[in-house]
Amino acid sequence: MVISAPTLLLWGERDPYLGVELTTGFDRWVPSLTVERLPAAHWLQHTHASAVNEALLRFWAQQPT
Repeated sequence: MVISAPTLLLWGERDPYLGVELTTGFDRWVPSLTVERLPAAHWLQHTHASAVNEALLRFWAQQPT
């Protein structure tokens, strides 16, 4: 199954269990994927709320209406 919708993946570079290598190789399933890595652990929205909000707003602003 291919996901054709523009998709944003926010990932914490310092997650001790989910390494950044898990963010690669999605191209064949999600061709419109944008990956943003933040210097954080797993709970990005709690520790880096402003950066998450900025990434979401930037991503949504790029999408056609």
